[in-house]
Amino acid sequence: MVSDIISGRYPSGAVVGIKQITAGYAACYRSVKSALDSLVSQGWLVREKKQYRVQDSAGGGTGRTVVLLSTIDRTRSAATLSPRQQELVRACEIHCSRMRLGLEPVQLSRSVPSLEAAGSVRIPAGSGIAGYLVWMGDTGAAALQTILGRLATTGKPVAVLDEVGEITPETLPAAGARTAFFSMANSASAGTAMGRHLLALGHTRIGFLLISRSQRWAENRCAGMRGVFSAVVSSAGVRTFAIDHAGTEVQVGPALRAALDDRVTAVVAENDWMAIRCLSWLDTEGIRPGRDLSVAGFDDTVDAFMHNLTSYNFNCESTAHSMLQHLLGRAMPRHDKKAAIFEVEGFVTARRSTGRPAGTVNIDKVHG
Repeated sequence: MVSDIISGRYPSGAVVGIKQITAGYAACYRSVKSALDSLVSQGWLVREKKQYRVQDSAGGGTGRTVVLLSTIDRTRSAATLSPRQQELVRACEIHCSRMRLGLEPVQLSRSVPSLEAAGSVRIPAGSGIAGYLVWMGDTGAAALQTILGRLATTGKPVAVLDEVGEITPETLPAAGARTAFFSMANSASAGTAMGRHLLALGHTRIGFLLISRSQRWAENRCAGMRGVFSAVVSSAGVRTFAIDHAGTEVQVGPALRAALDDRVTAVVAENDWMAIRCLSWLDTEGIRPGRDLSVAGFDDTVDAFMHNLTSYNFNCESTAHSMLQHLLGRAMPRHDKKAAIFEVEGFVTARRSTGRPAGTVNIDKVHG
């Protein structure tokens, strides 16, 4: 329904009922009510008795601008961004346009080496600025602290996006009263959701595929899955398998062979790009995804849809919407009063690459 709100099918102020949505989306009453209540908590809808009204998001006002501070280099190809980053940038543009806000990008140096460099960044200011969106990215912690200190003097609201799950309530940097921190659920919670999905299907022994020189966010996803399995089965239910990465070449075969030899019934790659390569390898070996071996990834890219790959969607649209709502002075719902970080929940998009375990593949039948 979020895409229908953005497209204008349900314009600002439109009133919708549960029965109307149930019929329109061919879904059950309970699922629709749960989804609508979730959209209320995310700021898309306002509940009015037994109906819901689309939140009026066109409150920015013509001439006001949101400043996006990030390490994104606009002179380079969009391909240098991850699929999730591309989706988030696009979501920010769409929502700013819908809210009649301008979006002005300001580039920060990657891994700023000194506080002096962070302090020299030109930051637009003035009455025409609605607020500042700080996308952490590769910005160092010390540089982030310096930038937040400068933004606090503007008196404008600030939304800080931690895309890779590095900020925790214990490591929150000092910031002004109008600064809010947002997370894309890119830490353990994304892995937790995927782990729950696979457990619900009946998998009790899965393999997590990691590039040998992996990033922290990938390890966090694995940790989230292991936490779920530890509570239900055992931590041994999640095995890690390293994938050699030489330049742009990724050899998934050896890792998949090792996983199959270990009698896993599902493998989860650290992202869709790697998971799709797993699907390709399984096809050459005559192994059926979702039937002989389940496969899943993260990011929910267009390629994931094209390959029927089950994947975790980070809900970039709601993340962008929530941050801009804060910049416009609208109170954000707090599901945990003690939490200092607002985390927008994502969701698992289940496709044919995952199914119930049908036993284990006979490794002797795998060629070569």
